[in-house]
Amino acid sequence: MPWTGCWIQPSNEQIISALDVIQREKDRFPENAEYLWRLAKATFVYANQCVKHDPTARTALLKEAKEYADKARKLNHSHPDILKWSALTTGGLARYADTTQKINFGLLTREFLQSALELRPNDPSLHHILGRWNYEISQLGWIERTAVRAIFGKYSNVTVEDARNCFMEAEKLKPRMFKSNMYYIAKCYAQQGKKAEARKWLDDALDVKRLCVEDELCDTDIQELMARI
Repeated sequence: MPWTGCWIQPSNEQIISALDVIQREKDRFPENAEYLWRLAKATFVYANQCVKHDPTARTALLKEAKEYADKARKLNHSHPDILKWSALTTGGLARYADTTQKINFGLLTREFLQSALELRPNDPSLHHILGRWNYEISQLGWIERTAVRAIFGKYSNVTVEDARNCFMEAEKLKPRMFKSNMYYIAKCYAQQGKKAEARKWLDDALDVKRLCVEDELCDTDIQELMARI
C-alpha cells in the first residue's frame, strides 16, 4: 500500500485540474525550484491516484515526477519540501525498478528523508515516511539483508522497533493524524508479539474518519490484521 503523498486526498477531477493548471506554467518557471517541486508533487499524486491501474503509464509519470524533483534539488539542495518529494518520487519509482536500481533508489530515498528531517524535524509526514522505509527494510530476509548491507551500511540493520519509533513520533507530533500511521503502529506491535497494544491501535484507527483513498484501503488492512491477532 504505497503512500499517495497527501493526508487529505482530493478527487480525481481536482487532481487532474490542479496538474493541468501547474503544467501550463512550465515555460514561465523552467528554473524555479519552488515551482518544480510542486510540479513533482502534482505529477506524483496524479500517477498514484488517477492511473494506479496502468503500470506502464504510472511508471512513466513517476519517472517524470522524479526528474522534476531532481531538477529542483539541483537548484536548491537544502529545501525540506524538495528533499521530501525527492524521497517520495524516488521511492515510488523504486517499486518498478530492477534489483540493482531498487537498492540504489532505496538508499537515495533514505538519505533524502534524513536530510529533510534535519531541516524540518517536527514534520510528522517525514517521520511517517521514514517509518515505512524502516519497516520495509526490517522485513528483508537474512539473504536480502546481506545483499544490501554493502550499499545500505548501517541502514540495513534497522528493526521493527526503529520503524515503530518513527510512527510514534509522527503520532506524538500530530495525534490521530491519519489511519495509516496508527495501522503501522499496530502492525509493529503485532509483529513484536504485543497483541493487546496492537488491538488498541487498530480499534483507535477504525474510529478515525476517512480522509483519503489510502484510508479506505487501510480499513480493509485493519480488519484483516484484527482477524489474525
